[in-house]
Amino acid sequence: MTKFIHNIFQGLAVLGAVSFGLAALVTVVDILLRIKGVGLPGVVDYVQLFIIAGAFLAMPYTFLEQGHVRVELLLEMLSKPVRKTLAFAVCLLVLGIVVALTVYNFAGLQRVIEGNDISQNLGLPMAYFWGPVVLGLGLSVVAVLVLLFEILTGKKV
Repeated sequence: MTKFIHNIFQGLAVLGAVSFGLAALVTVVDILLRIKGVGLPGVVDYVQLFIIAGAFLAMPYTFLEQGHVRVELLLEMLSKPVRKTLAFAVCLLVLGIVVALTVYNFAGLQRVIEGNDISQNLGLPMAYFWGPVVLGLGLSVVAVLVLLFEILTGKKV
């Protein structure tokens, strides 16, 4: 089951990377068009959407792979049981934070849907911007739970 989740999260991370690439491409196209005296309409909306989607779609995979920043030098000085206990405690803290962020941002998504909020430049529904945030955070909860399980079973420390 964890392999299945891992593959899904890895696919989302690839979509996140593609989204970052699209943000760069839109920016380059806009710059090239400005050389010709025209710009790409709504470039700010597109770039913001692609950057938000890229970051939050990659987040669950990053949690699952423990790809976040940590100080390995200090961790290597600790015994394995202490590292395991510390990793478990940190995961519990992260789980609480990610759950709180998911709940808070889901409420934000509901507000923009109810208010029919749109972006300033292109008039895109703001739910397009909030959707990847809520999806990424919600799946990050799953990723941290899987990571907690893997720490408890000794697969990761």
